[in-house]
Amino acid sequence: MLDVTEYGIEIQNLVKVFPLKPGGQDGVYALDGVDLRVNPRELFVILGPSGCGKSTLLRCVAGLEEPEHGEISLGRRTVYSATTGESVSAQHRQVGMVFQNFALYPHMNVAQNVGFGLRTRRVANPELGQRVAEALRLVEMEEFADRRPAHLSGGQQQRVALARAIAGNPRILLFDEPLSNLDPLLRKTVRADLKQLITRLGITSLFVTHDQEEAMIMGDRLAVMHKGRVEQIGTPDEVYRRPQTIFVAAFTGRPVTNLIEGVVDEYRGERLLVPIESRAETLRVPPELLEFRGQRITVHVRPEEVRLSDGEEPNSTPLEIENVLPEGGQCFVHFHLGGPYKPLVVRADPTLVKKEEIGRRRTVTLDQGTVYSPETGRLIGEFGR
Repeated sequence: MLDVTEYGIEIQNLVKVFPLKPGGQDGVYALDGVDLRVNPRELFVILGPSGCGKSTLLRCVAGLEEPEHGEISLGRRTVYSATTGESVSAQHRQVGMVFQNFALYPHMNVAQNVGFGLRTRRVANPELGQRVAEALRLVEMEEFADRRPAHLSGGQQQRVALARAIAGNPRILLFDEPLSNLDPLLRKTVRADLKQLITRLGITSLFVTHDQEEAMIMGDRLAVMHKGRVEQIGTPDEVYRRPQTIFVAAFTGRPVTNLIEGVVDEYRGERLLVPIESRAETLRVPPELLEFRGQRITVHVRPEEVRLSDGEEPNSTPLEIENVLPEGGQCFVHFHLGGPYKPLVVRADPTLVKKEEIGRRRTVTLDQGTVYSPETGRLIGEFGR
């Protein structure tokens, strides 16, 4: 196999525009000045909603789309540069790609599917057989070489697609939402196996997904994209614990998160987050938020960062329970905030609150969180950390 330890990905100021009409001047910016560096041997995840540009970015790296501006380097080689006019074709970039639907040929067995790309490149039979056998060994599918795709599970088909990608000795692996067609239970099992496989192979990998849970599990680092731009880059823990924008905070909520806009004030010794809507509840907040007194802010707290309290703590607020949603070993409690606000969601031990309490008031405490400017959407502070 190719020594891939030195190969990373460098993307600078990448711009890709899709014209609204053929030959027209106006267009949609699928990528709008993307800068990204993927370290050698790293499993890097691109996370974002549909239409944010993540798949377009992957296709530009693969050479399947031509950007309008910027530069892409794979390892020490520049494969695209708008400045110099250099553009290396897809077949010469030594990139392996695993697609959403696996794209396996039903009339071919596993070994034939894995070796298909090698045959089209006229690789000699002895070498072809060796490379197919090695690829199947790496994904632990040797015993299935003679089976047809229809006789494989979804997870096994995914391994065959990966074997086909690595049989070409790629220096970069690209994954375009490869698990999205699997059922939820199988998806959870396969993602763990896939991460283990990619880590063992040690090939620099770029993995695209819209599933934030999948991104947190799979990625050594990840980038969150929105409207063609990169909003934040960091480890899964950094992105989840300290989101840099309101969009990142909301998009990485599991299953949802809490964003509450208001003005901080102090009244009779109590620190309050006064809502922008008079019909909404006023919340007591920690002392760190007095730094923003008189300023309109958006407070963000994850459901696990809000605590059911006993009512005697200085930062606790009594709120009406709107709904109780048990999920096995945990429970999500929705508290009524009123006005334009969505319910305040608290993750709690299911033994601490019951459905019979819907309509009653319980006290909650905001233990920790982050603070944003509503005007810019950017992080301006944090509390409880």
